[in-house]
Amino acid sequence: MKTYAKPNMANLHGRIGEQILRTLRQQTVKSDDNIRKAADECKARILADRSNGK
Repeated sequence: MKTYAKPNMANLHGRIGEQILRTLRQQTVKSDDNIRKAADECKARILADRSNGK
């Protein structure tokens, strides 16, 4: 079994830390509408599978 640790973002120092934080700050967030649409489609597939006995 593989285990993963969540990195501690408070310990980013130096140039690499600055680059990582700059990249994180420049990320764009998809609109809630796209996320909601994907969630609704997923929910519909799950409910359809349940009603079909899968």
